[in-house]
Amino acid sequence: MKENVKAKMGAYLNNGNGWTKMPSYTPPFHIAADKYGDLGARFADVNGDGLIDFVYFRWISSKRQQKGAYINSGCGWRSEPRYIPLFHIAADGYKDLGARLVELNGDGATDFAYNRMISNRMTLSKSLPILRITYYRTAYEI
Repeated sequence: MKENVKAKMGAYLNNGNGWTKMPSYTPPFHIAADKYGDLGARFADVNGDGLIDFVYFRWISSKRQQKGAYINSGCGWRSEPRYIPLFHIAADGYKDLGARLVELNGDGATDFAYNRMISNRMTLSKSLPILRITYYRTAYEI
């Protein structure tokens, strides 16, 4: 039997007296899904312009991932692949993967860091500023 899949989506801006529907701000990717939970979508200002942007990285299998980044243009979303997260934020069948968008070094730029225990080994990565990513050092294990 084929399952009937429907999505509930939308965006509303606070007008000071309540909510105003704003379809151009509807998130461009699902934030959560029945039977899956968190799909790895996050809101953060990744380009430093003061507007909240939208990024996601969902690991499904070694051959299949869903990832993307959308910059807030002030009136909606614009795709910007340079800001795609460097590590998966969510994965099917797993809980918290330890990936965070956070300001780490006081320069005001949103950074990306992760640290996840895998089979009793700690996996570390270098934390990199999102705004100044020029390289990516692969993870190493202790």
